[in-house]
Amino acid sequence: MPGVFLGGVEGNSYCLLLKAVPPALAAAWPLSGRRTLIVRHLAYGKSPGEIGRLLGIARESVYEHLAESRRQLQVRTNFELVRLAVQRGFLEP
Repeated sequence: MPGVFLGGVEGNSYCLLLKAVPPALAAAWPLSGRRTLIVRHLAYGKSPGEIGRLLGIARESVYEHLAESRRQLQVRTNFELVRLAVQRGFLEP
């Protein structure tokens, strides 16, 4: 099953595919595509600065997206955020 394109940087060959999930499961995931993409980069070990450069946004914006993602999913740490995304099937372990 194909993934869902969530972002890239114009003029750069970089792109990222999320694991394809059934629509019912996707509806239960409260994070936007951008925030899910940031969580995925975090899971792959990218720093907020690296994520910002890849997405063409400020590092502070990445921190804000992560903080709001933790709030929405009611977790306290980035580790818990990534773990929850894996548990719910949005990221490959």
